[in-house]
Amino acid sequence: MIFISLPGKAQTEDAITEDILIEIDELIVDETISKAGRDFYEIFFTQWVWPKTDESFTIYIKERPARANSTQVQIFVNDLLVFESFLQPKYEDLILLSNYTTSLLRNHILTYEDVLQQLQGADMSGTGIY
Repeated sequence: MIFISLPGKAQTEDAITEDILIEIDELIVDETISKAGRDFYEIFFTQWVWPKTDESFTIYIKERPARANSTQVQIFVNDLLVFESFLQPKYEDLILLSNYTTSLLRNHILTYEDVLQQLQGADMSGTGIY
């Protein structure tokens, strides 16, 4: 979230309610370091369509060096590691990997809401007595 302060106002706890709150939803963050990683990010970004949900999600595409000349891509959704794989420099392989990850992440986001609803249900609350 980003807070934007109104000019000329003193910043107290009461004045925070007067601030304008801007929330950025549906953000994909690129933290790649190689050409293959950047190509993967661009392919993923063009293929990705945000599912209609009530929750806000941020996707982080991170890349880290691996053995020899290879790199490993990691995809996080709201700081939760969802996917990890080695990157192949062939463009066709990057397209296939991006196709797989878009469907995997879409499924993760949609089932995430279902799991949260199930965990907050009445049958999941207990008495606290063992």
